[in-house]
Amino acid sequence: CDGLTVDHAGNLFATMPGGVGVFAPDGKQLGLLATGDRTANVRFGEEGATLFICANHNLLRIETRTKGLGFE
Repeated sequence: CDGLTVDHAGNLFATMPGGVGVFAPDGKQLGLLATGDRTANVRFGEEGATLFICANHNLLRIETRTKGLGFE
């Protein structure tokens, strides 16, 4: 697991202080999934629409409207 993952549309999910930034393929920031804590790892899992985030001593799970690359 690492601090970067990509969805099927090419959007980058990157860990950053306080959460996971979501960036379009052109580099524009689309949003921030705020964790309120140090965030180190992010990865799509299960059926591809679940985003797992390691934030300090917590494992967070978020259902998304997108799917990770390779889960189409």
